[in-house]
This record gives sequence, C-alpha cells and structure tokens, in this order.
Amino acid sequence: NKDESPFGFVHAGQRLSNDCTSSVGVSHPSFGLFLLSAGHCSALGAAIGQAGTSFGSVTARNFGPGAASDQFDAEAIHGDAGRPQLGRAHLTFTDWAHNVNWAVGLNGDAVGNLACQTGWSTTGITGSDNPVGRCGTVSNRFLDPSPAGDGPYAYAGPSFRRVNYIVRGGDSGALVYFDAGGFGTGAFGIQSGCFDMQANGQCLGDAFYSHLPYVMNAWALTLLAP
Repeated sequence: NKDESPFGFVHAGQRLSNDCTSSVGVSHPSFGLFLLSAGHCSALGAAIGQAGTSFGSVTARNFGPGAASDQFDAEAIHGDAGRPQLGRAHLTFTDWAHNVNWAVGLNGDAVGNLACQTGWSTTGITGSDNPVGRCGTVSNRFLDPSPAGDGPYAYAGPSFRRVNYIVRGGDSGALVYFDAGGFGTGAFGIQSGCFDMQANGQCLGDAFYSHLPYVMNAWALTLLAP
C-alpha cells in the first residue's frame, strides 16, 4: 500500500483527499514546490491532503469556461506543510517510487507512442484489484475533447492527447508517463477524462490527457528530477 511513503513525501500515483490522483512534482523559480493534478478535481484555494495529512492548497487552476487557457486541465498544489514533492512516481500496485527523469518537449510526442497512467484506482496504489490495462498507445495528438461544444469539456481546445488505456473514477490527475528503458521514465501529461465511462466507473480504453508542456510553459514550471 503506497498511501504514504515512509518519509511522508507525496509522489505521483497516490490518492489525494479530493479522490483524484497526484501527478508529478514541479518547481517555480519564485514560489517554490508544487504538485500537479487535474484542474477539474478541486476549486482554487481548496486544501489538499494525502493519507490523512493536509500538505497544501490549490494556488493555480485551469479548467472550464473562463480559464486562462483552453489547452489543458490542471491544478498546481503548493506544498505548505514540509512534505516535499520529489520527481518520483508509483507505477504499479506493489512497487516503490520510481524516478521521473525527464519531461517530453512541446509537441515532442507522436501518434503510436506508448503511454501509461499512474491513477490510484487502476494501478492499485490504495488496494484496487485492477492494475491491468493502464498502458496504451497515443492515437491523436491534437484532440478537442468536445468539438461539438457540449458537455464538461465544451471549452477545450485541440491540444489534448487521446490514448487507449483504461482509467477508472479517481484516476484524474495521474501522471501519464513513458518508460524509455535506459533513458529513464519520461513525463508525458496529466490524466484528464474519457469518452466511454461505464456505469461501474471504468473507462474502457478511450481516454485523454493534458499534454504536460502546455502546463509547464503556461506556469513557468520545471520538473523536479530526483
């Protein structure tokens, strides 16, 4: 169970108090350390905790009509209680945190790339029995999740990535990553939503995520490499 590491650090792939998933740790040159997640998970200013301990609040958020950008669904949680967010991620049900070594460049991904997500619900970080299907391939790099102008993503622009992995309720905000073997684990994005959520809360292989460089560039963030 990776609800909390022995040192109290918050890594990607852990369940947050808003029932979403923690993404990767980042830093800002003036404002310090932040943890990313999905913008639709919390309101601006919301207090966020993990494993029963509050560690910060949402100080930047981008989602929905009136957002500063239509290019991503993200929030930045400012760590204010001494729980540093290292550049690490829990990738499976049983493992300890892996290093996240690099972030993909702006539009540096490609259709056919392998992508995996670290959502607590499907990886089983907090006890779920469904770690299968959390990896898939990118099928569309410039996706508008709601081109017809309806639904919760009516505002969105054509920058999201479509991918055929499985997600479940609670996986929003998860780090989307690529394991490059000898080149380490790379950060691709932040899990956002899906097109075919079933009554049991599982999305059967038609999901989409925010392209991480849009978030990093908009908020002047740098990946926290370990």
